[in-house]
Amino acid sequence: MRTTFEIQHTSHTLKDKEIVERLLTLKNIWNIDVDDKNGLISFDYQQHPVLEMVRKELFSMGYYVVNDSHHLNKNIKP
Repeated sequence: MRTTFEIQHTSHTLKDKEIVERLLTLKNIWNIDVDDKNGLISFDYQQHPVLEMVRKELFSMGYYVVNDSHHLNKNIKP
């Protein structure tokens, strides 16, 4: 399955390489695309629990997920 996370705009830009490297350390996630211009991170995953692990990893990096393709227009805040 594939999903896209929208990241809250902050004063710093998305660091593509760092995000990809950190997310690839998680199991069952691959094909990661970072769109720093629009604040989007897309990836393929195998199991639903991976989504929460990705959220936590991004949060630990200082990025806040405000929307994802499974919860569009609900503005889920961390």
